Amino acid sequence: MHETVLYSLLEKMAARLPGFIGRRIFHVEKHVEIEFVPDKDYILSGLNEQAPSQVPFLRLNFKIRNSNPFTITLDRLLLEVWFGQPTLRGAILERCAILPGKPGGQDIAFHCAVTDAQKQQIEHFLSSDSGGQLYIYYTAYFESKMGLTKISGTITRSRL
Repeated sequence: MHETVLYSLLEKMAARLPGFIGRRIFHVEKHVEIEFVPDKDYILSGLNEQAPSQVPFLRLNFKIRNSNPFTITLDRLLLEVWFGQPTLRGAILERCAILPGKPGGQDIAFHCAVTDAQKQQIEHFLSSDSGGQLYIYYTAYFESKMGLTKISGTITRSRL
């Protein structure tokens, strides 16, 4: 209850400030967290025997948490995914509002068709005990009253 009132007051204050002043007070990039949500069924059709398909594709789930006192909009999320080695590049281009203080964060899903060579690389990575790493390099662009903010980072997982 108290957090909701506090966020409401801060959001109203941020809405009244000119953008150039707000950028000095509110640092959007320090209050946004992007998290990969591992899911055993993250690889769908063609790679999953329960749902075979002609065109295999990959699905990766993310949660974005916004602890800023105002709503931000995910403009785009650029991804480079490595299953032991460079495997694919892609983007989420759908704009999505990320509300402030939402307890679980906002769910975002990345879908991408994969070639047979990429499918074999992913299957080899998942079946081997080589101790390989999954790397997800991302660059996210967020829009808010404070302007456009770019956040880059790396997510690493040893096993899924």
